[in-house]
Amino acid sequence: MSLMFFKGVADGRSNIIVLGALVFAIVSCVEHKRAGHRISEMVICMPVIVTASILLCRVLHWYCRPERYESLISAVTNYHVGGYVAFGGILALMITIPILKALGVVKSVPAAYDSMAPAAALSLSVLKWKNAFDTACRGKVVVKLQWLQKLPFAAATATGEYRVAVFALQSLLFLVAGIILLLTLRNSRKKPGSTALYFLAIYGMIQIITDSMRYDASFMPFNGFVSFEQVFGAVLVLTAMLVYDRWAKQQGAAKGHRAVLWVIFWFCLAGLVGFEYLVQRHGNWYMFCYTVMTGFALMAIGAVKHMRDRAQGLEKPKMEVI
Repeated sequence: MSLMFFKGVADGRSNIIVLGALVFAIVSCVEHKRAGHRISEMVICMPVIVTASILLCRVLHWYCRPERYESLISAVTNYHVGGYVAFGGILALMITIPILKALGVVKSVPAAYDSMAPAAALSLSVLKWKNAFDTACRGKVVVKLQWLQKLPFAAATATGEYRVAVFALQSLLFLVAGIILLLTLRNSRKKPGSTALYFLAIYGMIQIITDSMRYDASFMPFNGFVSFEQVFGAVLVLTAMLVYDRWAKQQGAAKGHRAVLWVIFWFCLAGLVGFEYLVQRHGNWYMFCYTVMTGFALMAIGAVKHMRDRAQGLEKPKMEVI
């Protein structure tokens, strides 16, 4: 049964999913071992997590795009049609690790999350390769500026026009995110779970910006304005900020400084919503809107990062690249 399941996945999406899974497994094992934990924990977890990720990615895609499938059963058995919602992989991690902890497989949930955070980012970077260099990049924004008509910014279509190469751009961004998270794990003063939260914040911001550029973004049945990935991306960023704020309060961080970070954070989120509305209503404003949205996203992640520093007891954190 399990062999048939994985054969169906491989047949439907070539070997990219297998390669992405291998990257996830190898990086998770290496980082878990480097942190002083048992590598056997990761080895046992991998089949469960990968299987749950694929299933949840398909179920969420079926929920958002039911017209693409005959039924829910078809969505999780026939991998020749349909697609995936990346958030399903994140959700699978969140669910399976506590269950494996309860079964005695995993010793520390935060430590496991931390080890898997950079692995998840690098795996997503690989998984985007499948459609990174052709018209299947699914960009809805036509790129008219000649200096941007190249990868990873734009891909040529059959009609000769250039559209935003969404998957190529996402692949590059997740690669950068994975490197940042690997460096974050080297911080000996980090609080367990901190790296995983930072990954959620970065993942959320990447999805908020890039999913806006897709012509086939997955929307929930009751909402046609912002996509599924954008909604839950915002939820993940907010969750990271809330947890960091709670930890910072426990560390005795100044209330005034935390309040300033929250003002910056909410201002940036409001700006992202406002310019998302503008770019959807005025497609020819894309260059201006996405430039401003990128600025807001970086400022929001900066606020999250500084709240993270306070949460780790760094009263005067040094400036570093986000």
